[in-house]
Amino acid sequence: MSAIFGISFILFVILAFIATDLVIGFHHTVIFTWGSVLLICFISKFFLNGLFKRISGALLGAIIFFIITNFGVWTLGSYGYEFNDLVLCYISALPFFGYTITSTLFFSMLIEGIYLIISKNKKNYFKKI
Repeated sequence: MSAIFGISFILFVILAFIATDLVIGFHHTVIFTWGSVLLICFISKFFLNGLFKRISGALLGAIIFFIITNFGVWTLGSYGYEFNDLVLCYISALPFFGYTITSTLFFSMLIEGIYLIISKNKKNYFKKI
Protein backbone atom coordinates (compact mmCIF):
# COMPACT_ATOMS: atom_id res chain seq x y z
CA MET A 1 0.00 0.00 0.00
CA SER A 2 2.84 2.40 0.70
CA ALA A 3 3.98 1.88 -2.90
CA ILE A 4 0.67 3.33 -4.08
CA PHE A 5 0.03 5.94 -1.38
CA GLY A 6 3.62 6.97 -0.66
CA ILE A 7 5.80 7.17 2.41
CA SER A 8 3.11 9.02 4.38
CA PHE A 9 1.09 5.78 4.38
CA ILE A 10 3.67 4.24 6.72
CA LEU A 11 2.08 6.18 9.60
CA PHE A 12 -1.13 4.24 8.99
CA VAL A 13 0.81 0.98 8.99
CA ILE A 14 2.34 1.82 12.37
CA LEU A 15 -1.06 2.84 13.78
CA ALA A 16 -2.56 -0.43 12.54
CA PHE A 17 0.20 -2.38 14.30
CA ILE A 18 -0.36 -0.46 17.51
CA ALA A 19 -4.12 -1.03 17.38
CA THR A 20 -3.83 -4.76 16.73
CA ASP A 21 -1.08 -5.23 19.31
CA LEU A 22 -3.23 -3.45 21.88
CA VAL A 23 -5.96 -6.02 21.22
CA ILE A 24 -3.94 -9.22 20.80
CA GLY A 25 -1.03 -8.19 23.00
CA PHE A 26 2.48 -6.93 22.52
CA HIS A 27 5.23 -9.51 22.15
CA HIS A 28 8.99 -9.69 22.37
CA THR A 29 9.50 -9.81 18.62
CA VAL A 30 7.59 -6.58 17.94
CA ILE A 31 10.76 -4.79 16.79
CA PHE A 32 11.30 -7.50 14.16
CA THR A 33 7.70 -7.62 12.91
CA TRP A 34 7.27 -3.87 12.77
CA GLY A 35 10.77 -3.40 11.40
CA SER A 36 10.31 -5.90 8.61
CA VAL A 37 7.02 -4.33 7.54
CA LEU A 38 8.57 -0.86 7.56
CA LEU A 39 11.46 -2.14 5.43
CA ILE A 40 8.96 -3.67 3.01
CA CYS A 41 7.10 -0.33 2.86
CA PHE A 42 10.31 1.51 1.99
CA ILE A 43 11.34 -0.87 -0.82
CA SER A 44 7.85 -1.26 -2.28
CA LYS A 45 8.30 1.78 -4.54
CA PHE A 46 10.72 -0.27 -6.64
CA PHE A 47 7.99 -2.76 -7.58
CA LEU A 48 5.30 -0.54 -9.08
CA ASN A 49 5.80 -0.90 -12.83
CA GLY A 50 4.14 -3.93 -14.33
CA LEU A 51 2.22 -6.91 -13.07
CA PHE A 52 5.28 -9.17 -12.79
CA LYS A 53 7.16 -6.61 -10.69
CA ARG A 54 4.20 -6.07 -8.36
CA ILE A 55 3.68 -9.81 -7.77
CA SER A 56 7.45 -10.29 -7.37
CA GLY A 57 7.53 -7.42 -4.87
CA ALA A 58 4.71 -8.96 -2.86
CA LEU A 59 6.52 -12.31 -2.76
CA LEU A 60 9.80 -10.60 -1.83
CA GLY A 61 7.95 -8.85 0.99
CA ALA A 62 6.75 -12.21 2.32
CA ILE A 63 10.29 -13.58 2.15
CA ILE A 64 11.73 -10.53 3.95
CA PHE A 65 9.11 -10.83 6.69
CA PHE A 66 9.86 -14.55 7.09
CA ILE A 67 13.63 -14.04 7.31
CA ILE A 68 13.57 -11.08 9.71
CA THR A 69 10.86 -12.26 12.08
CA ASN A 70 12.23 -15.78 12.42
CA PHE A 71 15.68 -14.36 13.00
CA GLY A 72 14.10 -12.32 15.78
CA VAL A 73 12.58 -15.43 17.33
CA TRP A 74 15.99 -17.11 17.25
CA THR A 75 17.78 -14.12 18.82
CA LEU A 76 15.41 -14.28 21.79
CA GLY A 77 16.74 -17.77 22.56
CA SER A 78 13.57 -19.74 21.96
CA TYR A 79 15.57 -22.33 20.02
CA GLY A 80 19.01 -21.80 21.52
CA TYR A 81 21.89 -19.78 20.16
CA GLU A 82 23.79 -22.25 17.99
CA PHE A 83 23.74 -22.19 14.17
CA ASN A 84 21.83 -25.49 14.16
CA ASP A 85 19.19 -23.82 16.34
CA LEU A 86 18.86 -21.02 13.81
CA VAL A 87 18.33 -23.56 11.05
CA LEU A 88 15.77 -25.39 13.22
CA CYS A 89 13.94 -22.10 13.84
CA TYR A 90 13.57 -21.49 10.09
CA ILE A 91 12.63 -25.10 9.35
CA SER A 92 9.99 -25.04 12.08
CA ALA A 93 8.44 -21.94 10.51
CA LEU A 94 8.24 -23.37 6.96
CA PRO A 95 4.61 -24.58 7.26
CA PHE A 96 3.54 -21.06 8.22
CA PHE A 97 5.60 -19.65 5.37
CA GLY A 98 3.66 -21.87 2.97
CA TYR A 99 0.44 -20.24 4.15
CA THR A 100 2.04 -16.82 3.81
CA ILE A 101 3.08 -17.45 0.21
CA THR A 102 -0.33 -18.89 -0.67
CA SER A 103 -2.22 -15.95 0.82
CA THR A 104 0.20 -13.44 -0.71
CA LEU A 105 -0.33 -14.89 -4.19
CA PHE A 106 -4.11 -15.14 -3.71
CA PHE A 107 -4.59 -11.58 -2.48
CA SER A 108 -2.08 -10.13 -4.96
CA MET A 109 -3.99 -11.70 -7.84
CA LEU A 110 -7.31 -10.61 -6.35
CA ILE A 111 -6.13 -7.01 -5.97
CA GLU A 112 -4.64 -7.04 -9.48
CA GLY A 113 -7.93 -8.38 -10.88
CA ILE A 114 -9.97 -5.70 -9.11
CA TYR A 115 -7.52 -3.05 -10.31
CA LEU A 116 -7.83 -4.31 -13.89
CA ILE A 117 -11.63 -4.24 -13.76
CA ILE A 118 -11.68 -0.72 -12.31
CA SER A 119 -9.15 0.49 -14.90
CA LYS A 120 -11.17 -0.92 -17.81
CA ASN A 121 -14.42 0.49 -16.47
CA LYS A 122 -12.81 3.90 -15.98
CA LYS A 123 -11.56 3.89 -19.59
CA ASN A 124 -15.00 2.84 -20.90
CA TYR A 125 -16.70 5.52 -18.78
CA PHE A 126 -14.53 8.30 -20.19
CA LYS A 127 -15.09 7.06 -23.78
CA LYS A 128 -18.84 7.60 -23.31
CA ILE A 129 -18.37 11.21 -22.23
